[in-house]
Amino acid sequence: MMRRLLYLASGWMLLAMVCTPIVSAEMITMNGKIMGAQCALAGGICAKSMTDPRVSMEREFVFVAANGKSYFMSNVGRIPKVRLINMPVTVTGRFGDESIFVESIDAEMKDLYPSGRDWQGATVCCWSWSERIRDISFPR
Repeated sequence: MMRRLLYLASGWMLLAMVCTPIVSAEMITMNGKIMGAQCALAGGICAKSMTDPRVSMEREFVFVAANGKSYFMSNVGRIPKVRLINMPVTVTGRFGDESIFVESIDAEMKDLYPSGRDWQGATVCCWSWSERIRDISFPR
């Protein structure tokens, strides 16, 4: 019995090591846009806003950095990505080759609320990993 448990535990540990994406240890901040993965990677017609019907055709969304490289954001849900589609955003996180472990996503107020008011470059945090963990750990 003990031998079976040891084999099972070692198998899970090996699976966890193989499936864990390799990301950098340091936090990096990059500017870019969130776009549909199909559109950004394969080309084609992209959704212009979250009200565009093409958004429903996209299964996944990626962060496209200012240098043109695309990164998947696996720890961010679909809804926050859809709300920020095609808006200039600033993403802070641990970047890997093709993925990011996102710590926060910030956007400028003038892009979120285009009411003609002068927001003077004010930014707002639209999504935060630490807030998500806090809400899971200590529900309201």
